[in-house]
Amino acid sequence: MEIEFQRSVASAEFEGGRFQNAISEYRALAGMDRGQRAISNLFMCRSHLEIGGPDQINQAMARCADAAVLNDVTYSGPARALVEQIYTTNTGGTLEGFDDNVMAPARARMR
Repeated sequence: MEIEFQRSVASAEFEGGRFQNAISEYRALAGMDRGQRAISNLFMCRSHLEIGGPDQINQAMARCADAAVLNDVTYSGPARALVEQIYTTNTGGTLEGFDDNVMAPARARMR
């Protein structure tokens, strides 16, 4: 019950446009249950994108990559597509260096 409540709080913050709060709540959710890490990282990614700015873009890529490497049936595919889109938008349309710069560090973080 506690995990579902935390997930509801995080979702309400995101849907309410309180993206900094959503990041905090999704971070807490991920810490409560490893099974919630993919959804948490995907929504932290989306929150960072909504906040905007160069630092937020880097955080968004890291969180999406983290979700992508977790191999979650529901959330990893969309996270992979989003992180590739963010990366190519910021590198002139190429995925060169993507695995070394984005995915390898995510695999190390999510072990």
